[in-house]
Amino acid sequence: MKTLDNTWSSTGEKLRDPSVAVVMSTYNGEHYVREQLDSVLSQDIPNLSVVVRDDGSKDSTLRILKQYEQRGDITLICGENEGYVRSFFDALSAAGDFDYYCFADQDDIWLPDKLSSAIRKIGESSTNGPVLYCSELLYCDEFCNNPQRSSLNHIGLDGQRMVYEDICSGNTMVFNRQLKNLATIGGAVDVFAHDWWFGLVASAFGTIVWDETPHLLYRRTGNNASPSGMSPSQLAKYRVRKIFGNGKLPKIRQQIRRFYALYGNQLDPKLREVVRHAAQGNRFQKAFASGRYRQKGSDEVLLRLTLLAGLL
Repeated sequence: MKTLDNTWSSTGEKLRDPSVAVVMSTYNGEHYVREQLDSVLSQDIPNLSVVVRDDGSKDSTLRILKQYEQRGDITLICGENEGYVRSFFDALSAAGDFDYYCFADQDDIWLPDKLSSAIRKIGESSTNGPVLYCSELLYCDEFCNNPQRSSLNHIGLDGQRMVYEDICSGNTMVFNRQLKNLATIGGAVDVFAHDWWFGLVASAFGTIVWDETPHLLYRRTGNNASPSGMSPSQLAKYRVRKIFGNGKLPKIRQQIRRFYALYGNQLDPKLREVVRHAAQGNRFQKAFASGRYRQKGSDEVLLRLTLLAGLL
């Protein structure tokens, strides 16, 4: 039976237009934020609210946002710099009660049917409880030229495959109130990535609805360069940096431990054992655990070697 927030009947008939909150965090996004906001406000759904928290921008981002606020297009929160994870959590907390929520990055462009497609997909899924919608996306350059479809989900999603890999891209996410409440019970403490965290919680306690069709343009700029379109040698270097670079490993380890501390006793026994080993096990228990952790075989090998070396 489809009982998601009373927006669907048991026969799949839409009862009313669901309310949707778009939650955005901005920081020095003057070059792209106007185009992104216009694409969000042009979504083909009627009951839409946009909450933007600025994370202490030093450029003209705040001036641009205040223009949208004065027109009544957004609710603006001006905050001090605390990093994008806490900023997203704060904006989500300030949003209030809605049927659905979604994260928006400041430099993408949404296609007009992004949200309506997500809500329709959720409504078509026979599921109750926490639900998370995600999709593939279209990589493009900073001028939105040469879009290329992503290939994020190769072998399916489950709890184990979310422990060590952030598969669900936050800018594609749409989720219901149950997931929002469950994923935010501990705040942003030790959360390495907000989208990874929501994917973890959804895979453990709810349903992930995956859409193979992209509904947004994801800019590849110097700050968010993706592996799409790289040569084999560039791709190898990217994957090594992705796992080993920028001091990420301790933060990922802390996120796993936080997840186990908050939710361990509620997990399915099989997943509980996987997460317990990831959070508390020795390097051999982690490296030689059964099952699959990563989407790509080469990434799986690299991860296992990382675990065996005791680096994660």
